[in-house]
Amino acid sequence: MKSLTPVLLFTLFISSCGLLKQPSAEVEQLQPSINDEWQHISSSYQCGIQFGGNEYSGTLRLKMKRDSIIWFSIKAVFGLQIARGVINQDSAHILNVMQGEYYALSLEELERRMQLPAQVSSIQKLFTGETLTNELVKIPGSKDSTFWGKSEPFKDYSTSISDTGVVFNSFIKKNPDRSLVAQYQSFTKWKVYPIAAKWFIQVKDELNTVRLEMQLRNVSFSTIPSYPFSIPEGYKRVKLL
Repeated sequence: MKSLTPVLLFTLFISSCGLLKQPSAEVEQLQPSINDEWQHISSSYQCGIQFGGNEYSGTLRLKMKRDSIIWFSIKAVFGLQIARGVINQDSAHILNVMQGEYYALSLEELERRMQLPAQVSSIQKLFTGETLTNELVKIPGSKDSTFWGKSEPFKDYSTSISDTGVVFNSFIKKNPDRSLVAQYQSFTKWKVYPIAAKWFIQVKDELNTVRLEMQLRNVSFSTIPSYPFSIPEGYKRVKLL
């Protein structure tokens, strides 16, 4: 079994977010999210990854179809592709281009191992800068618009919302120690909806901390005809979980 690499940890933290539930009538409802409108998003980011005392920088390209699929490609600053992959409704498939390796991860197994739920629609909300659920309760005594999750699996989830958009999404579990924090620093807009433009995600467990800093470079909402992904000949399948 191979040790976890930065490429896998990237997949872990973009997959470590909540399963969505339908909001109930007695819970305070938020404004409609961007997911009520878009069907396809193509975007690119300048990004930096901090892991194990090292820092990596490069570009991240994303293609997303609403509630269905995420395609991604990571390149180093000098243009060399490091990794690419797809995440669908039940699994993640990743190519470690630098080492000629291929990883396939069941989201169900990933959820069991990480003890954090995983779903494509929630991963997409992290990147667009939305609350992970509309089923929220205002934190008593809070001076700002800070909420926590009403019910499972969001008992450990909290979020804060300002006039310009979501300030942070946080998912923290005490036993075992797991946390995911996404903090949004600025937004751009599509129609009337804010879209995260500068933000970071940090994921921690008992052994590792991974931080991804993102700066939006461009975004398009045109229809994406396909999400091509194939495993080149000669790539070695590596067991990770």
